[in-house]
Amino acid sequence: PICKGGDIAVAVARELHVGGFPIQLSLAGVDPPAKIRRLPFVEALGFIRKPALTRLLDSAAFLLLPSRADLSPIVFNEASSLGVPVISRPIGGIPAIIRDGYNGRLFADDAAVPDIAKYIRRTIEDPQRYRELALNAFTEYETRLNWDVAARRVVETLVPLKSCFTRLGFSRHPTWAIATQM
Repeated sequence: PICKGGDIAVAVARELHVGGFPIQLSLAGVDPPAKIRRLPFVEALGFIRKPALTRLLDSAAFLLLPSRADLSPIVFNEASSLGVPVISRPIGGIPAIIRDGYNGRLFADDAAVPDIAKYIRRTIEDPQRYRELALNAFTEYETRLNWDVAARRVVETLVPLKSCFTRLGFSRHPTWAIATQM
């Protein structure tokens, strides 16, 4: 789909392929047109379930999702949980997930396809740099991008509010019972 930047992902893969770089672009969650499915470097998977997505991400060097419109894709957290760096754009909540140059790369809307392809090629050809990105992606998952951390942050935010609501005369709400038991 256009909003997820699938056309850009295909163009980047084409650029790498034409340049002699071994590339396989696996497209998940979409049924691309036949002309895209026939490209020798494209694997069109359609809709896949969580276990297949995990296997796909686990075998990937990067998650390339150059979205034109998005909020905070959970797939970025899933990729990070496997140490897979993300390549995307700084839109919506994406910059809160991907720290440009640390656990992935964010390209401007007007970034040229050859620049994205060059980044992928150079990063993969520099094992030390790639390893650093991958380790940073996993570290970000462990420290920020997982449900346990999110739940702790919610509790840290809500528990102090409990006394405010109690003082204002609001009755105990089930949410407070959940929040204080964590």
